[in-house]
Amino acid sequence: MKKATLLFWMTIIYAGIVIGQDPEPVKPCVFVNNEGKIYYNRTLPVYFWISGSPEENAPAYRLTSDSSKKYTNPMYWDCEGEHTVYLPRAVDTLLKQSANPQAKVVYHVVADSKSPVTHARLSGKSLITRNEVNFYSGKLTVALSAKDATSGISSTYISLNGKPFEKYTGPLTAEADGEYFFAYYSVDIVGNQEEKKTGKFTLDNGAPVTSYSFEGLEDNRIGSKTTLVLKSSDGLSGVQAIYYRMNQGPETLYTRPISASRLADGKSSISFYAVDNLSNREKPQTVTGELK
Repeated sequence: MKKATLLFWMTIIYAGIVIGQDPEPVKPCVFVNNEGKIYYNRTLPVYFWISGSPEENAPAYRLTSDSSKKYTNPMYWDCEGEHTVYLPRAVDTLLKQSANPQAKVVYHVVADSKSPVTHARLSGKSLITRNEVNFYSGKLTVALSAKDATSGISSTYISLNGKPFEKYTGPLTAEADGEYFFAYYSVDIVGNQEEKKTGKFTLDNGAPVTSYSFEGLEDNRIGSKTTLVLKSSDGLSGVQAIYYRMNQGPETLYTRPISASRLADGKSSISFYAVDNLSNREKPQTVTGELK
């Protein structure tokens, strides 16, 4: 059953790798918050317009510069963070004359061209790492957190096993055994998009499966030279150990075939089970035999 589950998940993962979705491109933009503060994607060109009216449809005229054509029409913000556009002297709005030579009229614009940074946090039980893959047992959650240094986060997106990206609204939970691949990224409010990040993990809540066989039977009967061979398999985290108990004796680590000569004359029993590397324990099995 465990191998079938693993095969099922590997098929899904392969399909996800082949047809896995890429993030939808985001257009750079300008954002104005409720307080009127302007955040401007620094990759966008900047144009200045002037109007004699605050009305939305009032005539407006674009400002151009003949003295610095090389760097204007359009221009670009020169660095990250806050920029100012100002008049060197403030003018009284009623008298239309300088009110205070020491005062300035200042407009603030915040330029932003840096993408957000998103981190993934996986929470589960019994973590081990093999071949750069994290193995977990129990129920696992994938939680994302994103930060943006300037304009702030607009949205975070996540894709699990090659599915289309969805907006992240809270931790994702995984409970079924198998391998998982996930991808994620964030976008800030002026359209700076983070490069897609990826991760993978394996969830293993199934116990190993142990089989047994007798070798050296004498006329299909257990004799003094007969041995009991135990073999255990685990398709995910792997087998850690096999344990056995003869009759009501102490539990013993299985390291080699068990000789029937160790059994008492007459009918005896041997119980055994395996444990995987995440401490998933198999239900004990018991075999009985009679030494002739």
